[in-house]
Amino acid sequence: MGFLTDLRTEKRSDASGYAIVAWAIIGASIGIVSALLFLQSENAIPILATIGGLLGMSVGFCAEWGTSKFAKLLAVPGMILWLVRSVLP
Repeated sequence: MGFLTDLRTEKRSDASGYAIVAWAIIGASIGIVSALLFLQSENAIPILATIGGLLGMSVGFCAEWGTSKFAKLLAVPGMILWLVRSVLP
């Protein structure tokens, strides 16, 4: 039973899936920045962006399907992304 699941109906929220996307973007961004700052090599950008995106997606899956307090905290970037998307046309 995840954080974004209704207890009575077992239905997922409209915000489901956004934590995975948000953490994939965060992870890929960290990979790109680390390639530019620490390695100073443009050849490493695609590799580290892919690794960062995959690690970010794993954090996003933990945030979506986890039931702990830490998983609820990790779901916050996805909720922010969902709010921004629902406000903008």
